Amino acid sequence: MRYRVRFLKQAKKDYETAKKAGCAAKIAELLNIVRNNPTEAGNSVEKLNGYKKPTYSRRIDQHNRLIYDVSVGEQKDERTGETYKGLVRILSMWGHNYKTV
Repeated sequence: MRYRVRFLKQAKKDYETAKKAGCAAKIAELLNIVRNNPTEAGNSVEKLNGYKKPTYSRRIDQHNRLIYDVSVGEQKDERTGETYKGLVRILSMWGHNYKTV
């Protein structure tokens, strides 16, 4: 069973910037890892402190990181009927800081 992945508005904007910079393949690779096991060690995963939910980052390149939080708990997609282990929200993927509102 996989995790459902959702993008926040900022992450959608960041993806367009990253795509123009040629990072789309690396981001796709990281998203595949995150879908299957978001807390899996490797690919320079780092648990971040100071967030309400468990939040992690993974290195895209030297200057940019994919930042996401994880909510564990089985969820079912009403449209497709697919069941997920939990939800991964992509917060940011360009730059390395994300400030909570």
